[in-house]
Amino acid sequence: MSYNHDKTKWEIGNGWVDVFTDERGNYIKRDGSGWKTYIDESKCTPDIMEHLWVEKRKSREIPYHGLDNPKYCKNEKDVFDNWPTGDRISYAFNSRGFRDEDWPDTLEEMQDSIWLIGDSFTMGMGIAYHECYKKAIEQATGKRVIDISLDGTNPNWRRRIALKIIREIGPEWLIIHWGYIWRYKRKYRTLAQEVRDTIFKNQEQSAMDGFVKTFRTLWDEPKGQTKLIHNFLPKFAGQNKSQNEIFAEIQKFTGEDTPYVCWDNEQLDTGRDGWHWGTKTVQKYVENNLKKMQQIG
Repeated sequence: MSYNHDKTKWEIGNGWVDVFTDERGNYIKRDGSGWKTYIDESKCTPDIMEHLWVEKRKSREIPYHGLDNPKYCKNEKDVFDNWPTGDRISYAFNSRGFRDEDWPDTLEEMQDSIWLIGDSFTMGMGIAYHECYKKAIEQATGKRVIDISLDGTNPNWRRRIALKIIREIGPEWLIIHWGYIWRYKRKYRTLAQEVRDTIFKNQEQSAMDGFVKTFRTLWDEPKGQTKLIHNFLPKFAGQNKSQNEIFAEIQKFTGEDTPYVCWDNEQLDTGRDGWHWGTKTVQKYVENNLKKMQQIG
């Protein structure tokens, strides 16, 4: 690849293009859209917007999903059948397969949105859409929320998606929600919860160490203009003892009073399915994150 004397123009393909530089390196702007392509580093493929698809759920609406189903829920059947907002609970997925409206088209709109990364908790399993976490944050902040909540994802997936959002989109706010740490063990994910718990007890320390390492990798990553807040979902570590050990390790490099971490992950209630959080817990998480956003400014 050739370039001029001050490296402001590079010969790429059959022509010369303007090159810009920031703290991450040299980049070109694609098609006047504002999207940056870094030219002197290995490409992380696919691009974030090419990556975020759930093919089987694209533009679908279904009455039940996961545990929020009379066959699988943790509540008694009569509780499920008589849930106060039960007639308003369904799962409508956007054209990318996420329980959200279709996402903005422009980089500017995406950067001005709050991005959420999570799983079936943050998606709102067992909760009507108008009461779910994403909608509650939108109502509290007045900002568009882009919800990347995909059930069953492991901590490494969430870290990778967060890094790609930071690097490729650079929104002002990104809120990541760390879920069950035993999902590192992909081959165990299809087993029953009770069986997974038994296996996990024998591998608990390695899962804890792996999670702290994953968290640290994202914590140390340059964030650019993005303000990243970490949350922990209820029972993410399986046991309170494990959770306390993980928090103690993480606080060695974050500090206990950092505005970039919400430590409170107590679950106050459940949704219709009897497992995932309900509206009281949703509201608490929203309030906790609003306080952190105000601290950060």
